[in-house]
Amino acid sequence: MANAHDYFEYLTDHVDISPANSQEELNAATTIAELMGEHGIEVKTEEFDTASLGRLPYALLLVIIFIGTFIAGIGGLPFAFIGGLLAIGSVAVIILDHLGNNIFENFGPVARSQNVVAVHEASGPLVAKGNRPVVVVAHYDSPRESFLYSSGIAKYLPMLRRYTPLCVVIAGASSFIQILAFLPEALRRVFWVLGFLAAIPPLVVGIGAIVERFSSCSLGANDNKSSIAALLGVLEAVFPSDSAESLVARLAQKREAAELAARPVRHGEEVLRTLGVLPESCEIEYIDEPEPVEEEPEVEEEPAQATADLGTAEEPEAAEPAAAPAAKPAFRVVGDELPDPGATQLYRPQVADVARRAALFDLPDPSEEANDPFAPAAAPTSMADRLGHADRQNARRISDHLGTFDDEPDGLDVPVPSYDEPAPAEDKPKRFSLFDRKKREEEYAVDDDSTWDDLESQDSASTRGRKNSPRWKGGAAVSEELRESDADAPSDDELVEAAESLAIDELLCHDIWFVALGANGLDHAGMKAFIAKHRPQLRGAFVVNLDCVGAGTLSVLSSEGIGNTRRADRRINRLLKGAAADLHVDLVETPFDWSSTDATPAMRASMRAATIMGVNELGLPALSHTPDDVPENVDPAQASLVASLVTELIRRA
Repeated sequence: MANAHDYFEYLTDHVDISPANSQEELNAATTIAELMGEHGIEVKTEEFDTASLGRLPYALLLVIIFIGTFIAGIGGLPFAFIGGLLAIGSVAVIILDHLGNNIFENFGPVARSQNVVAVHEASGPLVAKGNRPVVVVAHYDSPRESFLYSSGIAKYLPMLRRYTPLCVVIAGASSFIQILAFLPEALRRVFWVLGFLAAIPPLVVGIGAIVERFSSCSLGANDNKSSIAALLGVLEAVFPSDSAESLVARLAQKREAAELAARPVRHGEEVLRTLGVLPESCEIEYIDEPEPVEEEPEVEEEPAQATADLGTAEEPEAAEPAAAPAAKPAFRVVGDELPDPGATQLYRPQVADVARRAALFDLPDPSEEANDPFAPAAAPTSMADRLGHADRQNARRISDHLGTFDDEPDGLDVPVPSYDEPAPAEDKPKRFSLFDRKKREEEYAVDDDSTWDDLESQDSASTRGRKNSPRWKGGAAVSEELRESDADAPSDDELVEAAESLAIDELLCHDIWFVALGANGLDHAGMKAFIAKHRPQLRGAFVVNLDCVGAGTLSVLSSEGIGNTRRADRRINRLLKGAAADLHVDLVETPFDWSSTDATPAMRASMRAATIMGVNELGLPALSHTPDDVPENVDPAQASLVASLVTELIRRA
């Protein structure tokens, strides 16, 4: 089964930079849809249009406020009117935006983006009216680099943005005072200086946003490939790929096979050296020259050099002689150590097809002892035969684990239990397992007609009873026996894995949405389009946004948004912190009232939403908008912990 670590590596290998409104973003969406579709869940790619300028007009307004405030106070009533109108008009537009009226929403060219949406409808015995839908979202478009995040200004960035709305109002009021000519000149000068100083923080924020708009994209390893990997990890927990081979490994092999089939195979110098047919002192030069296609090697006269033509990757078994010359890759071998220095040997080794070469790897190893196919086969005595009336699935598991045994001893003194004679008890080392079926057999009264389906229903009833008990807190803990032995005690990762395996029915009883959002860099256009299209289906839903979760300190944001700040849903935050405590995951609560995330539009639409984010020591999204946002600085294990945390939240929702 794949996990968030596998998904992160796959996304790193197959998804490059993907800015909003680009072909690279569409390719990334296709890759994510392919990964989601491998789990057998219906996946849709929902396209939408949005303004390509995003928040750029408001960044320009912040610069205009500074210019207008400066002009209003340089002297003279005409300058005061011009500067005042510029500043006051810009302030009015920004205030309207904070009140929810974006006048630039349809201004400028149109950008095209898409959301990748997979939906699981509630199923299972625990489905009940009132079960909340859960929406897990993460954006996949890459951010652009910004000097505000990577320079010395970064330590002041939260403060600058937090107080920008207040500074904008002060600058606008100062510019208005300059128009009031009846006020004393000295008083107007004092207000002008105050307004000019107040306009500096918005100026810095505005210039930073403008420069960022035209900067190069970062790789986005933490912002936000790690979050997409965590989202896919949650999908894996709900719909396991159920394969011994990793899902991402299969997809990688399919991609490599397709790429290999799409390009010709050309053998280089290393292949010739490993064949050992040429002297080591020979000089090998790779060239392209036209050669007539011939079936058998020819010997040509040429002093002291040999040419080896490897041809193409595939050759037909019975090919007619070609009438015209074809350009074929060849190797020219130059040297004085050929068998006959006065002659030239033209090497044309035949290249077998891929299937024929792959079959060679299936040949038996001559150093190993081979089984005689003509020897009479011994009658096997399998565990499934001896437990014929028991559950076949459980017998198969035991048989796969222990193997089969012959009637004659083969050196392994392993007794086969039967119903006539109970198997002798043996001292076995204690192992940590919450779901060992032998322990379940001891806990429940099992008769000859009982099946494991009966035991599963008993176990589900017992689990629900424990959950309804006020003393049951969920999660996983070490058994009393293992607490006494440090050597056999499970690790934190084993505890998390055990907790993830509890009650799959509690996961499936919810409507679960897995949404990879596009166009985050265009004022969270992906989230706004998703809410506009699915708002009736999301009534009462919990929205969990994942952002930059692969590095930094894991945090649940308590508030979001500049000026029009909204609080995160308290119940979601409480459930997340409780689940983190039970899963031994460090999770802190951090305010984010100086910027916005994809959860902010949901909060402003009166939806229950919260964001899990990795933040650095300055309170900024870790590695975001910086050149350091590369895979080497990301911890995929932290993304896996976030996937476990969200999975447990779905259980408890």
